[in-house]
Order: sequence, then C-alpha cells, then structure tokens
Amino acid sequence: MWIQGSHSRIGYGATEETAIHRAATHALKEVTRRFNAAEIDSLRIRKYPGFYVAKVTMQPRQIQQDTSLDVATVKHPQGIPAI
Repeated sequence: MWIQGSHSRIGYGATEETAIHRAATHALKEVTRRFNAAEIDSLRIRKYPGFYVAKVTMQPRQIQQDTSLDVATVKHPQGIPAI
C-alpha cells in the first residue's frame, strides 16, 4: 500500500556504509508505529575529504492482506511481526 509522506535524513561517517546506516536509522525513527515497513526511495552519497555524507529518503508502507488501514489496525493493534 502506498502511503503519502516521505522522510529524508542525512548521516555522516568516515565510510559510505557508516553514513548510509546513520541516515537510514534517523529516517526510520520518523516512520510512525502505524506503519510496519518502509521503502528506500532514494539514496545520495557525497564524498568530502575525510568523510562521507549520505541522504536517505524513505516512504512509509503498510504490508497487509486487507485493503483498508482501519481493518489492519483493529485486527493487529500492535502490528504484525516481521518474518
């Protein structure tokens, strides 16, 4: 299900991986508990002398069998555990 509203965050690090991890972690913290997944929409990495800057944009997603968000919230108020 596509949900409106993206979350972009920036992360810094000595390596690309560290910068991406920090940016993704910050972006995931912005996804509300109502949604049980997030999709990386874009990832940009810039290299500067001695460090990297990553910008991650995520879209919140809801993975479910029902077509309505209200039905999923009533059936699973705490969410569905990831497999």
